[in-house]
Amino acid sequence: MKYIYVLFIAAGLVFISFYKLQAQQQYPGNADIFNTDLLSAKEYIPETSRNVDIMVLGSNRRLQELAARIKESIGKDPQWYREYVNANAGSSGPLPYNYKFGVSEAEYNEFLEAGTKLQMVKSGESAVDFKWISDSVVQISAAGELSDLNGIEIDLAGNRVKTSFGTLDIYSEINNTDSNSPVGPWTGVQWKLENIPSAPGSVSGAVVKLALGRLTKSGRGILYFNVKEVSPEGKLRRVDKVLFYDL
Repeated sequence: MKYIYVLFIAAGLVFISFYKLQAQQQYPGNADIFNTDLLSAKEYIPETSRNVDIMVLGSNRRLQELAARIKESIGKDPQWYREYVNANAGSSGPLPYNYKFGVSEAEYNEFLEAGTKLQMVKSGESAVDFKWISDSVVQISAAGELSDLNGIEIDLAGNRVKTSFGTLDIYSEINNTDSNSPVGPWTGVQWKLENIPSAPGSVSGAVVKLALGRLTKSGRGILYFNVKEVSPEGKLRRVDKVLFYDL
């Protein structure tokens, strides 16, 4: 996952964990696991259309300044950056500091630390339609800035989610108890597609996640859709949608 983390930095963005996954069970969607645990995920999905709050991470001026400087410096030597990423792909945590980031080591640590203290703020509202086509399959319709969600099909019985980016078939349960995380404590479920290249020098790949759950404090629903897709040319496409809604 370091590969995805550092690509965020290259794009001048900050990687934030919206939750900590505590996967009591994790298994592929083609397994025979039709059970009440999966169907209980229906409690996180509205029965019909909802007006949703579109949430984003708030950011301060200092963090934006450091991110811009890192992005500019990395952009001057993308070949070095790709080689640096590959060389550190086996270690855990954020990418180790290098002077080519264009900031001092203290500033880089400041950048990483600041990224862990952001909070979610409301940026707008929109309508999302949840259409149940059977007892266990629901389709999502959305437009405008939420158009990346349009056409998503959640198959609870099949334990998979179909999206325009591919089928998400790795299932996990979420139990985030961290009150200091950007969204606060919440419980829910997640489906994931992970296609990260293992061949040396390979750049293209994708990680796609869809999570649904309930916020502990307010009782409202949360939908989190995250895409990190890298083209063979090394260009990053990122989709990051967090929605709060009434259940």
